[in-house]
Amino acid sequence: LKNGPCKAGGRCEQLSTTDPLDYMCHCPPGYTGKNCENPPSEPYWASWSEWSPCHWPKPAEACFKRAYQECTRQCIVHAPGQICLGPSRRIRYRDNEAVTQSLSTEHRKNLELAFALCEIGPTAAMANQTLDEALLRQPMDDIGALDDWANEGPEEATYILLPGVFRHLNQTALSAVNLPTFMDLVYLTGWIFACILGVSLIYIWFYLIRMWILKYFEAYSSELV
Repeated sequence: LKNGPCKAGGRCEQLSTTDPLDYMCHCPPGYTGKNCENPPSEPYWASWSEWSPCHWPKPAEACFKRAYQECTRQCIVHAPGQICLGPSRRIRYRDNEAVTQSLSTEHRKNLELAFALCEIGPTAAMANQTLDEALLRQPMDDIGALDDWANEGPEEATYILLPGVFRHLNQTALSAVNLPTFMDLVYLTGWIFACILGVSLIYIWFYLIRMWILKYFEAYSSELV
């Protein structure tokens, strides 16, 4: 038998008993009952998880992302294709001194430096331009290459959302910015002079070759005459 009394597309199997009407239905996933007459239960959400620890941006992302927490919930389904309506993830932004205590000393120092650099160049950041990589001493992420936060962070994250506890110019952090030193300027000046000297030597070399060629052809012409 293909279906027989079985509903919802269930497959009917005749059992090898003395009763010719004895059968068993192989029901689709989620369906129950003698004849698969009971549809699967509606899907439902499990309880929300606890709020996660605070997720802090990397220093290279500091100008574009801010700290957040998230909690998730799982959709309990009883048949293939079932879905739960509503979000499976919630986020909340943190903007107080207490959450910064979860940072390590090194991470906090790096973020203070990164946020200070954002305040130095807010116009550049607002225009979707990356900050100078040399200032942060590590590669900056291009805004076009950042994640869409679908899996790792807030979907509605916007630009320049800096935590309030960092919104000040940290002079100690700024002093650590790798600005040019006197020796850097000396080396740069030396390289400029070396380049000028190299170009001059090449010019003199071509000039001498030209003069030698002219003298050679002049001597050759004299011999022919």
